[in-house]
Amino acid sequence: MTILLAGVAVLVLASPTYAQSRAQEGLLKRNPHRKEEISRVELPTEMLGQWCDELGTGEVTTSIRGQCPSDGADRMMNVHHDRIEFHEGGCKSDKISRPPKKGLQIYKVEGTCSSEDVTWKATMGFWYAGDGKLYSQIIEKGKSKAKGGDLQ
Repeated sequence: MTILLAGVAVLVLASPTYAQSRAQEGLLKRNPHRKEEISRVELPTEMLGQWCDELGTGEVTTSIRGQCPSDGADRMMNVHHDRIEFHEGGCKSDKISRPPKKGLQIYKVEGTCSSEDVTWKATMGFWYAGDGKLYSQIIEKGKSKAKGGDLQ
């Protein structure tokens, strides 16, 4: 009986559905037999798509869903599960941290950004409060680097 129960437990633990659900919960971090990470936190579906900056002032950017007017291409942002595209550049996420279960659901995105021939590391916060707007804030920006040297 013990051998049968152990065999069932192994089948359940090894099943793709169980492993995927555990990985989505962030409980399985790394498979010791593979180098790639099993679980990757992604931005929720509500945050994905095309957004246009409302041109507010302050540290927090407020964006509305949809295309920008023809004269507002530099205010456009496309949010994907693994990257953010903006006018003449974008950021590829290296790590996305899941927010705590309680309180404001701010997703912390750490990534490598580029625009033309310049790259930099950045940490950004994204949250969707259910009001049809996406809020974002640059938490930390690293020093910019050009192909031929450093920029400040």
